[in-house]
Amino acid sequence: MKRQPRPSAQNLSGVATRKLARAAAVTFATALIMSSGVAGTAHAQDGLQDQNQQSVGTPAEVDLGDSSDSRSGPSSSSDSTGDPQLFDYWTDDRMEKAQPVDPTVDPDFEKDQHSSRTPVSPPAEAPPSQESPAPADGESGGNEGAPSTQATKVTHFTKTAGRLFFDKGDGTGGWCTAAAVNSTSKRLIITAGHCVHSGRNGSWIKNAVFVPKYGKGNVRPHGMFQAKHFRTSSQWIARGGPVLDWGTAEAFANDVAFITLYDGNTSKKPVVNSVGGQGITYNRSDSWDASIFGYPSNKDNGETLYACWGTPFPDLAVANRAILGCPWGTGSSGGPWIQDYSNTTGLGYVRALTSTTVLNKEIAGVTFHSETRTMKDAANNDW
Repeated sequence: MKRQPRPSAQNLSGVATRKLARAAAVTFATALIMSSGVAGTAHAQDGLQDQNQQSVGTPAEVDLGDSSDSRSGPSSSSDSTGDPQLFDYWTDDRMEKAQPVDPTVDPDFEKDQHSSRTPVSPPAEAPPSQESPAPADGESGGNEGAPSTQATKVTHFTKTAGRLFFDKGDGTGGWCTAAAVNSTSKRLIITAGHCVHSGRNGSWIKNAVFVPKYGKGNVRPHGMFQAKHFRTSSQWIARGGPVLDWGTAEAFANDVAFITLYDGNTSKKPVVNSVGGQGITYNRSDSWDASIFGYPSNKDNGETLYACWGTPFPDLAVANRAILGCPWGTGSSGGPWIQDYSNTTGLGYVRALTSTTVLNKEIAGVTFHSETRTMKDAANNDW
């Protein structure tokens, strides 16, 4: 099936590329994001929550308590970068205190899930994983364990991945992993559905900003991008929740979200123009090699982007999901699983994203299908 759109690397000549880690291989490893693109000029359209058969969207809310009125949009209608008060709100201290947002897996469901797997190649149980961190700029990364022969190791960390910071419905700070993806608007990032909405009878996040290539020592290397509009699947809104079990399994098969962003507060450009954007691919064969990126909280407290790579295998218990042997914890949710990843450009095609983790031993991802494509097309019109 034709893949659309292609990764955007239009401005790579103006972006300093860094070799961020000589990662050893296993079924997976951790990493950062990079890419570039061309800006669009359409204007956002605020309003009530909009819904079609497959996805639900809503303007992103800004509510800073006593410091501002609740609103969706920048303080000045002419300011395409968003609300300056929101950027001041997300201090280093507030980011550090935010907690990763990840669902848990019901033990009985996990037991049934494993018993439903068949001993085919790859094996029913995910093989041990090795990951590699993205070190500070100018340093070489360390290796853990022996290299894998199953997939090409990640040696160049892309800039397209970063942390998504937000306030949850209860007012506490949270974060997930997200990644910039190419589109005609040049303003989209992709993450997990549970990172933008808490599911059935739940609420949308607010005060959201995306920080590409977030990392300790250089927290905002490319500034911040305020969320303009959220969109996730109708299935997740109707049936999702904080626990993956047989009652929510169908919703977790659609645990995907797109976020439309304002221009960056420092770059003054759309996110893909600033850091690049991955391509997206849908409905492809089961056999593929993945390069996975995320900020797992059990690795350096989630302060470092990790990469994991290898060959996923289908989750036979839940449709549209795959299992991987990355030993990651919470915080990695929303991270991209990239096919055809290039260590030269830091680009490829996002084919899935991390949805849940299992006892810090495995991660499960949502693979993209026709409904994902329809959702992305709708999100592309949210600006």
